[in-house]
Amino acid sequence: MNHMNHPTQTVHRTAPHNSVITTTPSQRLDALPAPIPKAQPHSSEQVCTLASVVVRPARRCMPIHLTAAFEFDRTESSLAFGEGIHTIMEMFAVEFEQRVAEITTYVGSHGDEDYGEKPILHLEGGSLDEAVAVCRSIELVGGGDPPETHLDGIDFLLQRVPWAQDLSTRNVLIAFLNADTKPARSGKTPRQLGLEMRDLGVMLFLVCEPTSALEALAEAAAGVVIPISNDPDLGELRRAAAELCKSLTASLTQGGTLPMTFQT
Repeated sequence: MNHMNHPTQTVHRTAPHNSVITTTPSQRLDALPAPIPKAQPHSSEQVCTLASVVVRPARRCMPIHLTAAFEFDRTESSLAFGEGIHTIMEMFAVEFEQRVAEITTYVGSHGDEDYGEKPILHLEGGSLDEAVAVCRSIELVGGGDPPETHLDGIDFLLQRVPWAQDLSTRNVLIAFLNADTKPARSGKTPRQLGLEMRDLGVMLFLVCEPTSALEALAEAAAGVVIPISNDPDLGELRRAAAELCKSLTASLTQGGTLPMTFQT
């Protein structure tokens, strides 16, 4: 990782897929787009863009702290919908940057442990913009047979995020997965892992191809499965992003994961 000197901050130019970035709110990545301007009260004209997504004036800010952990399948099997993952992340950032009072992010990824590809923590305690940039920097390589060790990757990130237990904080884990999961090497079943997430107060959202194991995980965690294909078109991406944002918004205000069907 390269660094450059700056009078007031340390700038990380890139985030290799095998590195960890530990940040404070004042630290920013050099590769990030310019900050999204804040909408003024009663403004109906302000419009800005992030990665070709039109951003409307800010909605009412929820007075909560959001701990958001993002987990990715970084194997080659994700190449077909890798750009879709990035697009959904950017749409998510547009939606929640001004909707939530404070957001702390974590980013993890996993390969296939049967091929020696261990889970990695890429970002620890970062901003939402940093999470978007780090996700774009993760190289999708490796893997072998189509099933991957998704449960191990999710469990790895679950154990490394300091989930808050106070009433003003909401904990969310959003996983982007391709294909089915292999059994967890820890021996935990999907149901056991899901119940552990529920006990920790972590709301689970899976953006994935639905399978029986992943649906069992989401059901035990009282989470949400948002279906997406391997090669989504723009319309499918928008539907998935909208469903994720609507469900998460409802969950943040009501304290549990609520599936919200997006209507075209």
